[in-house]
Amino acid sequence: MKKMRLLMMVLLATFIVHPKTGWSMSEGEEPNRDDVSSFVIVGAFSLKMNATRYADHLDNDFNANYAVNPDKNLFYVYILRVSDPEQARQYSLNLRDTDNRFPDAWVFDGILNTSGTDPVLVQAAYEEEKQIENTIKSVEPIANLSTETAEEPPVEKKPSTPKIELKQGEYLLFVNTINATNFKEIEGQVEVIDNTRQHLLKEINSQQLVKIKAPHSQDQSVKIISKMFGYRYADFAFSLKNPVTDSTSQALDIIGDSIVVDMPLTRMTKGDFQVLWNVYFYIDAAVMRAESISELNSIVSMLNENPNMKIRIHGHTNGNSHGKIILMEQGSSDFFNLTDDNKTTKGSAKKLSEERAKTIKNFLVFNGIEESRLEVKGWGGKKMLYDKHAASAKKNVRVEVEVISD
Repeated sequence: MKKMRLLMMVLLATFIVHPKTGWSMSEGEEPNRDDVSSFVIVGAFSLKMNATRYADHLDNDFNANYAVNPDKNLFYVYILRVSDPEQARQYSLNLRDTDNRFPDAWVFDGILNTSGTDPVLVQAAYEEEKQIENTIKSVEPIANLSTETAEEPPVEKKPSTPKIELKQGEYLLFVNTINATNFKEIEGQVEVIDNTRQHLLKEINSQQLVKIKAPHSQDQSVKIISKMFGYRYADFAFSLKNPVTDSTSQALDIIGDSIVVDMPLTRMTKGDFQVLWNVYFYIDAAVMRAESISELNSIVSMLNENPNMKIRIHGHTNGNSHGKIILMEQGSSDFFNLTDDNKTTKGSAKKLSEERAKTIKNFLVFNGIEESRLEVKGWGGKKMLYDKHAASAKKNVRVEVEVISD
């Protein structure tokens, strides 16, 4: 940390940093070079509260601030603002190379505003942020980067969604799930539960504005539950009729006509298990289906976020029968298709479960995770959740991830 701070001081000493306040222009006014700054951006957020939190977190090491890009409907967190674009690019590349917190730092050349409302309560805003994130992650390794690659990724502005009309008993809800460690906004499904009768009302996407109907109870109490893979279980209960109280005000706010629930999520730690319910295999095969990719990428993100984490991948089947097993060709990276190159053999249920765990391990290694951080275990049908003939027996066929070191 001392080495990093010293490098930052040396770099900052070579730059002329403008004041912290952002630029603002009148409508129709044409910008000129004197008005334009080059910002080193380290985060793009759809909610102002998330940008504020992240900037405050970085203030221990940087003079971080945030501003609004009105063209993208996003709050940018920046740690350097200078007049020379080339200086900003060089700083950004050095930052990527010296601080693993900022592998995606990039440069915005233009005018950002310090004022602005939360544009996130239009669904398009979040989709634009995800496009930025995905574009940044596709850049070359730092050793091959030129200064040009630090420029802002091209992102088209999406139109705002129409205003959502509400009937009596309907509410607008926005669940702000974020990573409690690095404050990144997390997209995923959460459950809305009738907190009185304890039954599911609706599954909704976090980081999107959604309309929900109140439960048929006097206080209209609901509970939001997050079971997102890679994060610990979290829930939050409140009344739709009277959402902001002394007990809820720290995690809940009203923005316009929308209820915003703040849900920081904590990563899995040593000893935690989670089931990969959204990873699917072809029948009798150690080959995955294409719809598994999202949850597999969640494992990659979790392991990249914590280089010290090690996991064990547990495979399970429904019963202990022997039978056909379809294997991937050795060395193949075609994880999601049954092809003529697949090898068909016979073996036990334990063998099948182990091969499926190995397939996931091979996918993770293919995506840059060190093999020494990954272990596999095949259980066959020794740890079934239900009787093999029960209506829910298909849930016996599963893969679990255990954190064995963090």
